[in-house]
Amino acid sequence: MRRALFQSLLAVVACSAGVIGTASAGPPSSMDVQVMTQNQYVGANLFPLIPALASGNPDVINSALVGIISTVSANRTVDRVNALSSEILERKPDFVGIQEAWLIWCEPIDAAPCTNPEFKGAWGDHLAQTEYLLAGQYTKAAYIENFEFGYYFWDSQGNVGFAYVLDRDAVFVRAGVPYTLPVPGTDYPCAVPFVAGSGCTFNVNTPLDFNGDQAADAYILHGFLVVDATIAGKPYRFVNTHLENGYVDGFPGVIQSAQALQILQATAATEEGRTLIIVGDMNSDASDAVDPESPIPATPYMLFAGWGLFDVWLYRPGDVLGLTCCQAEDLMNRESMMTRRIDLILTREEPRKVKDARLIGTGASYRLGPPGRSLWPTDHASVAAGIGF
Repeated sequence: MRRALFQSLLAVVACSAGVIGTASAGPPSSMDVQVMTQNQYVGANLFPLIPALASGNPDVINSALVGIISTVSANRTVDRVNALSSEILERKPDFVGIQEAWLIWCEPIDAAPCTNPEFKGAWGDHLAQTEYLLAGQYTKAAYIENFEFGYYFWDSQGNVGFAYVLDRDAVFVRAGVPYTLPVPGTDYPCAVPFVAGSGCTFNVNTPLDFNGDQAADAYILHGFLVVDATIAGKPYRFVNTHLENGYVDGFPGVIQSAQALQILQATAATEEGRTLIIVGDMNSDASDAVDPESPIPATPYMLFAGWGLFDVWLYRPGDVLGLTCCQAEDLMNRESMMTRRIDLILTREEPRKVKDARLIGTGASYRLGPPGRSLWPTDHASVAAGIGF
């Protein structure tokens, strides 16, 4: 399967080049759709846990895990998710794709670690909280479970608990918009359907080779979701995804490129007359370098361009960079630190107009109080746009 993906990708790259389309022609349509993508962020950098686990040293592992839990706890998850849900309610998109809607839980072996004030702010369910806050105005149409991990940890008094994390992506649809869920493997290619039938797990994911452990579940899993809907009589297919980090982040670039190709292959058969919109945290910027060691000589952004997708942000009036990532791990930086535009809205059909495309969450007014301890609601900017076809 992986070889087939690579061969297909190389064929795409060989016959395509350039930047995602920006030309516009023809009169604007009055039929608009409002879309949004939002990465909610777990609240800490999880990647230091990988070398800690690889060390096999229990003290090293515990130090890394306790550091992560403490950072998440300090980052006020409940307040952040409240603010992110308010962004959706204020914008009122027809579709919103959410990435990194985490479940973070503690099973007590001894009660103390789970109730320890240093840790207890970490525990919660981002997706359930979002669904509750949006209830009545949005429906959680689809979701997929991605990376999950559990491990024992102990506090400074030696009390033991079991920490569990589960990453989910979801699609929310505005109330009153009729929608259906295409069947993975039937309505679009999908070798690994999510059990709830809401989406597809990628064929190629990052292995977590802990001390040579090649267990089937030892991967950082990601996937994509597909929802069909009708707005003002016009049919749409809405796709939400979160690609793996890439070469510029220290990961093998081949993985995220293979994932991007799988989305392109899965959506290629979307029927004519149904407008295709793909959103998500692509972890790929137009200026990112290609991994020189990868057998795939293209980043996801290059692949999307080569496939002929249109980058909606480039249709926005004015010359605005639109940087979406990333704030500091603890979200405490005073000035925005965005340096890359990796949260994208892409379409197969060329937009005739783009209205009110904007970043949400990057201005000082979005930071959570109190003064002197204020946080950004997430490390990404949300991106929203009204699109006419």
